[in-house]
Amino acid sequence: MNPKMTNKRHEVAAGSLTKSAIITLREKFLCDPLHTDLSTLRPVIARSWQRSALCQVSPAQKTMELVAKPHLDDRILQTARPILDELERLCVESQGIVTLTDSMGTIADFRGDPMMVKRAEKSFPILGGCMSEDQIGTNSEGTAIEEGGAVQVWGAEHFNDALQDMYCTSVPIRDPLRRSIRGVLSLAFPERLVIGMDPRSILLILQGAASQINSALAA
Repeated sequence: MNPKMTNKRHEVAAGSLTKSAIITLREKFLCDPLHTDLSTLRPVIARSWQRSALCQVSPAQKTMELVAKPHLDDRILQTARPILDELERLCVESQGIVTLTDSMGTIADFRGDPMMVKRAEKSFPILGGCMSEDQIGTNSEGTAIEEGGAVQVWGAEHFNDALQDMYCTSVPIRDPLRRSIRGVLSLAFPERLVIGMDPRSILLILQGAASQINSALAA
């Protein structure tokens, strides 16, 4: 892979900033959130960093320290199961992870590449772990809930140190009648494996999967 092409694709996906520039900006923001200019950062990430700072989230805290019982009804779990099975097969082939959370960001299902799952289990509870922004800062699940739409987060854009090497995509699952968020479907991969890819391909796969769940719920 041509390094220039790789960097260019990252810049397109992450806005006008390179990864090193995002790292530098994040360090500056963590030291002085009130006086750091975030205008060059993707707006969705800038808003999330600011919310994270207002919630006094520590970027160095252990990820998912808060554990809760996920509130996902049986219908969603049953509807999502075959789709999660399909995404799990994709993740096993590509060292990825697929998760399903409730509307508050609490993990109800966590699966994928066995090595990645084992790695995650050593760091945090993979069932009942809380991905909300007010607990761990900017991340695709929590930020998708706050923004009300699909979100992709590059490693350096995460607020928490523990997520800096991951590339994550999340799409909300909505109630077919009220249109409120009932859950969040996510895919995560080591950033080094997807840095040369078009991130829109991952988003399209996940949007298609979430659409299948939404359609099944509507039916």
